[in-house]
Amino acid sequence: MNNEMFAPLKGKRIVLFPDVNQYHKWKQKATGILIPRTQISVSDYLEKRATPAMREQGADLADVLIKTDPVAGWALTDNDYPVMWD
Repeated sequence: MNNEMFAPLKGKRIVLFPDVNQYHKWKQKATGILIPRTQISVSDYLEKRATPAMREQGADLADVLIKTDPVAGWALTDNDYPVMWD
């Protein structure tokens, strides 16, 4: 995470969603990014929502937003069938 990485987003509001157990590390790195007229914040949503299992696995935002089959690991639709079937 550095200024060059975020330079194309100059003037935008950026919200980062770090993996579980990475909030403080990302927060510290984000503080060092200085791009004019750009607001960078780090969400603690996953830290607050994480279960012990999520912490052990180092879950990320996709793990929370995408419903997956517990055996195969495929992303599932709202009707509980694999997304690739659409």
